[in-house]
Order: sequence, then structure tokens, then C-alpha cells
Amino acid sequence: MRIPRHVRGGGKGGGGDPFRRTPPDCRLNMTTMMIRGLGEMLQQYRNLAAVWAPTARRALSEQPGLLETVEAEIRSWHEP
Repeated sequence: MRIPRHVRGGGKGGGGDPFRRTPPDCRLNMTTMMIRGLGEMLQQYRNLAAVWAPTARRALSEQPGLLETVEAEIRSWHEP
């Protein structure tokens, strides 16, 4: 069975996978939203910030003073 050209993405019709025609920075956002939606459908909610926080703190603490600077910046976001 042959796959039509407009489905496989060949030729001039702009066919094919729309995800591949999307700019890479937009793909990241789309993928994030799809994964979040899948998690909600499965009732498995995830907080990526909470998951990555220990790794980020460890990486920032490798540079003297960087962790404190970043934490002070984050605290300033919550101050009136």
C-alpha cells in the first residue's frame, strides 16, 4: 500500500507532520503541554519545578555565591 504524498510530507502541498514544520522552540512548549495533558488525563500530576529543584541547587552551589544570588532573586519576586 502506498502512502499518499500529502500524508508522508513530500511534494508541494505543505503536507506531512505539522510537528516537524514547527520551530524547535515552539516544539518544546507543545511537548510540555502534551505531557502535562497526559498526566492530567491519567490523574498523575507532576510539578517539574519540585522535581528539578535539588538538581538545580546542587549545580548552582558548585559556583561560589551563585546559589545565594539566585535564591535572593527568587525571594524578591514574592516581595510586594
